This record gives sequence, structure tokens and C-alpha cells, in this order.
Amino acid sequence: MKKHSNNDYEIIDFDATEEVNPYEEKEDYTFDVATEQYGKQHKKDKIIKTALILLSLYMAFLIVGLLSTGFYTNSKNEKEVIFMNYAYIKDKKDYEAYKKQIEKLRDLYVDITILDIKTANGDISYAKAAQEYNSYLDYLDKFIPKVEAMDVQNANELIKTNIVVTLKQNVGHYLIYISDGLVTQDNAKIEQAVSYRDLMFSDYNGIMTLMEDLATNLHLQEDDFFSWDLNEAVIKKDKTAVLKEGNNNEQ
Repeated sequence: MKKHSNNDYEIIDFDATEEVNPYEEKEDYTFDVATEQYGKQHKKDKIIKTALILLSLYMAFLIVGLLSTGFYTNSKNEKEVIFMNYAYIKDKKDYEAYKKQIEKLRDLYVDITILDIKTANGDISYAKAAQEYNSYLDYLDKFIPKVEAMDVQNANELIKTNIVVTLKQNVGHYLIYISDGLVTQDNAKIEQAVSYRDLMFSDYNGIMTLMEDLATNLHLQEDDFFSWDLNEAVIKKDKTAVLKEGNNNEQ
């Protein structure tokens, strides 16, 4: 504001322009507005991040599917594509898990058969044979829970059930009856044992039929696996395990 002298009057000029105080606080839009903007931006970033993750997972699944795509030969001897979707992958996983358990079952059958042959040939005493038969019961106590604990799809559950049943009822009873029969020289128990042994292999054949069906659904060529032969496996493990003709089982 300036003063001007003009005779009897004093003229005062006013500057309408307000001086700006640099230290004066501005209108407080600050915390609430900034927080709201940050929240919106954070939510937007989170949505984008989630979308990118889902897209990456989907692309990875597609890539794995493309890399895993296989071929099989149909009944017309033509090549066809195997599309490995989620259901196929789950069935294949069950199939591979069952193969491992069946290979253990086969090993057990081979060991028992070798012991049968040595016992029949008189290569070991009945008392010693009974001890060895009993030792396989301990193996069953460990084997059976592992099969029961298998996590497979409901559609493939029957294979697991059949393996468990044959281990508990047929293999288990065979080992008990043959051991007791040899120790007590009880022919009735030995005959009962033989009937359970027949069921062992009958049930095994049923299990393999189910496995063949699953392999067919998966378009798998598993000739080596399904051509397994007990006698060949026994000779391969023990060349001396050959049943003698006209052997004397009396000891």
C-alpha cells in the first residue's frame, strides 16, 4: 500500500495481489485422498499381478501338454495323437504307481516259488523252510500298508483293492498254512496252503487284466511288462531252482 499526497487529500493505493506465504499450510486434501488413490492403485496392481500369474500357469500347462503329447498306433496301423489332458495324466500316474507295486508283488512270488521248489526237492529241511515262510509274513506287514496308502483315483481303486486282498487273504494264508503244515506234518494244512497258492496266482491274473485295460485306455505299448513269466523270473534269479521229477518230499 502506498500513500500519495494530493493537496488536501491523501490517496491510498491498494495492491490487490495477495502475497503468498510459502510456509502457509495448503488445503488438507493430503492423507485421505492419497490413501484412497494408493488403495485403488494397489488393488489394480494386485489384479494385474494375479492375471499375469494365472496366464503364466496356463501357458506353462499348455507347453507341458504340447511337449507331452504322444502318438499311438490304432487298429488300422495308423498313427494317432494322444492328447494328455488332466484325466490322462492322473490315470498315467496311477498306472505307473501300480506297476511299481506289481513288480514288488512279482518279486515276492518269485522268492516264495524258489522256496517251494527247494522244499519240494528236499534241498532244505521242513523246519528251515517253515522259518523262511514265516519271514515273508514280516515282509507282508510292511508291504500291505504301503499299498493301502496309495492315493489313486476312484476309477482305478479296484486294482489296489485286489492287490491288498490277495496279499492279506491268499499270500498271507498260504504262508501260515504251509509253515504250520510243514512243522506239524499235517497234510490237511498243506493241502489248504496249496489251495491258497492257486488263488494267489488266479488273483494275480485278474489284477493284470485290469492293468491291461488301463494300459489300453492310455494307449500304452507295454509288451515287456505284460509278457512277464514266473518260471523265467525264477530261473533268472536262481538257476538251481528247478523242480526235480519224482523227488521225495518225506523228511
